[in-house]
Amino acid sequence: MNYGTFEMHPAVWTDREAWVRYGASGTDSDWRNIDFAQVMTGARPMTKDEFEQAFPALPPMPKAAFHASLKDLSERQRNLVVEVMANHPALTVEEVLMAFGM
Repeated sequence: MNYGTFEMHPAVWTDREAWVRYGASGTDSDWRNIDFAQVMTGARPMTKDEFEQAFPALPPMPKAAFHASLKDLSERQRNLVVEVMANHPALTVEEVLMAFGM
């Protein structure tokens, strides 16, 4: 797991998936799944300790973030799952995937 900033916003990423926190509502819907290649080329990496010191009160990541079931989906499909889960927090990733036949 990598930590840092992207466009001056908190970012967390792996070599397959990236999440950036835009907005300030204090909910997990502030986190946006973006193309990890953008983050890899534009991020300012930080250690986990530096990240936690710089952003001590971040809302939790969405339940779908870094979920193994989503790794083979397109960015558009992942964003759809994240949006549905944000609007229906009782659902699991697996339930959303099943509902869309993914």
